[in-house]
Amino acid sequence: MPSSLHEALVSFFRARPLLAAELLAVAQGLAPLGAVEGVMIDTDLSEAVPAEYRADAAILLRGALELALVIEVQLQQDQDKKWSWPAYLTLTRARQRCPAAVLVLTLDPSTARWAAEPISLGPDAMMRPIVMGPAQVPLVTDPAQAQASPELAVLSVIAHGGEPGVVEVGRVAIDAIANVDESRKRLYTDLIFEKVAPEFSRILKEYVMENWQPRSEFLRELNAEARAEALVEGQAIGESRGVAIGEVRILRSNVGELLRHRFGALSPEHEARLQSASFDTLQGWFKGALTAPSIDAALQELLEAK
Repeated sequence: MPSSLHEALVSFFRARPLLAAELLAVAQGLAPLGAVEGVMIDTDLSEAVPAEYRADAAILLRGALELALVIEVQLQQDQDKKWSWPAYLTLTRARQRCPAAVLVLTLDPSTARWAAEPISLGPDAMMRPIVMGPAQVPLVTDPAQAQASPELAVLSVIAHGGEPGVVEVGRVAIDAIANVDESRKRLYTDLIFEKVAPEFSRILKEYVMENWQPRSEFLRELNAEARAEALVEGQAIGESRGVAIGEVRILRSNVGELLRHRFGALSPEHEARLQSASFDTLQGWFKGALTAPSIDAALQELLEAK
């Protein structure tokens, strides 16, 4: 599981700076921004003042839109931010010599309402952050959009985790993260299954079970060999039984890769259990391994399920 939801959400912007532009377009009711480049900029906004000002992330948008965006992930209300956000805005604007704004991302509706309140800077000045709460995060159901921005797809899942529509959003997001690097894929998968309501999480786990394919060439070849052997074996001992044997081999290979992907090399004991497990046990192991915090926890879930 992610050690910190806050840090996980901040990492979305580091992985894809253009996520800031995508959220800005949604929040402002704009059409998708065209030729825009997003680059990370220094988040240490300290100047010759006693206090340190360090935003969660800062992104400079260039091209069709020139804007410095200070990104703040806010999981709950914090009155001190009403003093620091104006400082983030003015210091970033002065440093980058371009228009600037503060974009607040939150998953809590009450925090979103609080963050959207205007901040008085004096008799004739006011600041209002741009806020993306769960109601503003779009439901991403278009596979092309999800493939182009996996981070937006995953954010859509966790923002709408308790809504029935999250099942379709989750399927699209799971497909979209299939080709991201391993560390991001692990984080995004954990976030999806941590934040989706249990009744919808079960449906998504079944979807993963049906559609998950091994990424390594070796295991893809192993799957093909198992299917070929099943056909040969089926001719000798009955087609249905032969295919069933092949499917056990395929599932065993997939479970093994998933466990190694999440937990690293398996111990001899775990390898032995993997090789001797039945089809039903392997199915339970696969589902448990998707969200278990450790291989021992996944194995314990299996034993309890049996």
